[in-house]
Amino acid sequence: MPFGRRPPAGVLPAALAQTPAGGGGPAVLRMDGKAALVVLGERPLVAETPETLLADDVTPADKMCIRNNGGIPDAVPDPRAWKFRIEGEVERPLEVAVGDLEGGRFPIVTRRLQLECGGNGRSFFAPDARGNQWGNGGVSCGEWNGANPISRAAVLVG
Repeated sequence: MPFGRRPPAGVLPAALAQTPAGGGGPAVLRMDGKAALVVLGERPLVAETPETLLADDVTPADKMCIRNNGGIPDAVPDPRAWKFRIEGEVERPLEVAVGDLEGGRFPIVTRRLQLECGGNGRSFFAPDARGNQWGNGGVSCGEWNGANPISRAAVLVG
């Protein structure tokens, strides 16, 4: 929208003033902790953020789009015990348990990263493309904090 958050006084963009005739329109997600996202699929759950909610520098978690490729996994006894291995082009391979990431063993980093579904904008393709018919709401910019196990102990080569 050309005026972003500051339209001239008394002006409301036409797209924001329209309501679907007869109360129809897209299905809206109703979920605790989430904004009113547009549901594109239910199994698996896929929902896009209306463009009117994407004005923040960092997308709040409640406004982030939802993109799943499968169902919700069953509960596991202790996910903190899960392990992953960092290997390949590193000086030394490293195996880390998820619980180790909380223990102060690794430095904490903050990254601001944009996430975008590969199908974002698909509803505008001609000819039509298969898959969830995303508008422009399959994108979010999150700020993530967490442990960085790739430190001096396992530096990427190159």
